[in-house]
This record gives sequence, structure tokens and C-alpha cells, in this order.
Amino acid sequence: MRRLQEQTEPCGWLLVLAGALGICTLALRAQPVPFGRIRNFSVPEYYAPPNQNQVKSLISGAEAEPQPESRFLIKELKAETFRENGEPSIVISAPECIYDSPKREASSAGRLQMQSSDDRLFLEGEGFLWRQDDSTLIISNRGHTMIRQQPRKLEQAEKMNKTVTALALGTGLVLAAQAQTDVPSLTNAAAPGYTNVPGTPNAARLQAGDTEIFSDVTELDWKARLAVFQGKVRVEKPGMRMTCELLTSNLPERGGRVTNVVAKQEVVFDARDEAGQKIRGTGERAVYTYEATATETNELVELTGNPVLETTQGTLTADVVTYDLRTGKLKATNQKMVVRMEPAGATNEVASTNVPAHAPLAESKDTTTNSVSEPAPANPQPPQ
Repeated sequence: MRRLQEQTEPCGWLLVLAGALGICTLALRAQPVPFGRIRNFSVPEYYAPPNQNQVKSLISGAEAEPQPESRFLIKELKAETFRENGEPSIVISAPECIYDSPKREASSAGRLQMQSSDDRLFLEGEGFLWRQDDSTLIISNRGHTMIRQQPRKLEQAEKMNKTVTALALGTGLVLAAQAQTDVPSLTNAAAPGYTNVPGTPNAARLQAGDTEIFSDVTELDWKARLAVFQGKVRVEKPGMRMTCELLTSNLPERGGRVTNVVAKQEVVFDARDEAGQKIRGTGERAVYTYEATATETNELVELTGNPVLETTQGTLTADVVTYDLRTGKLKATNQKMVVRMEPAGATNEVASTNVPAHAPLAESKDTTTNSVSEPAPANPQPPQ
């Protein structure tokens, strides 16, 4: 019996030692220890056959430091996409990011800029996720998007911005404007200028066909050519401004333009009618469409969902309100209008001041009309 114990005890110790070594080995595999740095880091993705030799997307960086779980800390990120013919499509740049190799995703809480190869699409913001496989970019804060009808180099846009600012401030401050280097611009990633605040000098840079969008969250699906904007959305176009909580827009193909925009939730748009007077429309849904043929061009905004239109003539309610951005003309279906009266000795008084804008207008029949084009008499005569 004693001889048997002497034979089994060493075997037991060996088993315990082997088990401990196995546990240590598993722990090392689960949490690999990073070491070394990779310079000129790059991860290409290729098209499927028959274009298997053509790069579809490329993530690169000046330097990459290995991290646990097959991730890399990339410095000076550059993410690019290419068309099947090899032409560049978009370029994304950021000071640094974490690249998840198994998921093929790059993310960071810092700033990012994206630019199309033809200079017609520009995007910037803070906090992002780039999915390499499906070419989807999500920006979580301070999204600013510029979609131009005509390509324009960023250097030209910067020069124009400073010129407009100098003219706005007056000739006496031209030298100060020219010397200013921290003007918020498309090329200044560190500038805090592109917040969701209207009235910045950037609006002067908009030309016919340009669209500028501000939002809290921005998602671009480059493969589907679709953009989704959420949270405090503001759209700027020449002659029109729109705000809402959710907006979707097509991303134009190369040489194209934005043709369809859908705004939802607390929609407000400001514009001017054909006489140059200010108008404001509100509703739950607005659809912008652009269509051009050989003979005519239509650019319309259709407002639905209890639409209300405030004009210099009064307040208009209808089932559908359509605004023509080209001509400034308004159309409405099943409309009712509370005419804004201007009796002698008073200005800008509304005939039914106690009636809410969305309330039925049956009690004000004497001031209700079914025509948008009938203004109130300038000096109504008192009854005899």
C-alpha cells in the first residue's frame, strides 16, 4: 500500500502542474499581449470576381499599434473607396481611430472629415464609425454635410468665405478679416464653427443647387446612395431653410444632384413667395423633389400632416401645401385662410386673434377665403 502511494503521488503533482500550465496558456490566448508598432499600415478589400484584382476600399495609417482582441490604434487614418474601374470615390481622414480587424470597422470619439473625389460632397463631425464591408459611415455628434451642384475646390471655398466675411464687416475691417486664420471653414477640422446655429457666413457660399445640412447624428450608406440625418436637423438651400427631427436624402451619383429629400417630425420651412414676401410653413412631413427635362425644371416642396402656412396675407390651412422654389408660387388643396386685416390706425393685426392656427375656422366665416390670391382690402369702410 505504501509502495502504491509512492508511485501515485508524483503523478498527481504532474497532473496539477499540467493543468496550471493549460490554464495559463488559455489566458494568454484570450488576452494577447500587444507589442511593436506597424508603420505604413494598410488593409485593402477587393471586389468580387471578375474584378478580384481591383481594390474596393482601403484603410491605411501612418502608424498602427496592436491592441488586444485583434484591434489596432491607427494614427493619421485614411479610409478610401474606389469604383470598379479604379477611380477614387471618397476619402475619409481622422487624426486617429481604433480599427477592429475581425469586424473590419474603424471608430473614434474624435473628429472626422470625408470628401468625395469630385469635391461635390463634404462631411465632418465628431465621433464616428466606418464599416469597411458595406461602406457605411455614422457620425454621432455635430454632423455637417455640404452637397454642391458644381464641383468647387476647397481652397476656392475658403477664399470665398473670407472675402464674403470681409465685405460683410466693411472695408474698414478688410485687413482684419484677411488676417483671420481661425474662420470656420470646410478645411479647418479643428474649428468649432459648424454648430447647428443659423446665420453663419457659410450660408453665403451656397450657390444654386447646393444643399447644406446640419444634424446631431448623420448616417451615410454609400452603397445605397442614401443619407439619414437625425436630431435638430437644419437644411440650408438658396432661398429656403428647413428644420425637422428626421431627414433622409439621396446621395447624387457623380455629376448628379440631390433629387429627393424627405423631412419628418416638427417640420418648419422658411422661404419667400413670388412677390418676395416671407412665408413660413409647418407640418409633420415635407418632401423636396427636383426633376429636370429637356423643356422644364421643377423644384418643389410639398408640405403635409396638418400643414399651416403663415404669409403676409394671413394664415393658411390645407390638406396639402406645395411651394415652387423656382417661381415662389404657392398651391394648396382644400385650403382655408384667415386673412390678415390692416384697419386704419393698426398694422399686422389678425382678424381672428383668439383662434389657434390649427383650430377650425367656422366661427370666422367673414374672414375666411378659399383662395390664396385674394388679399384683404387695404382700408375697409365701416358699415353704414
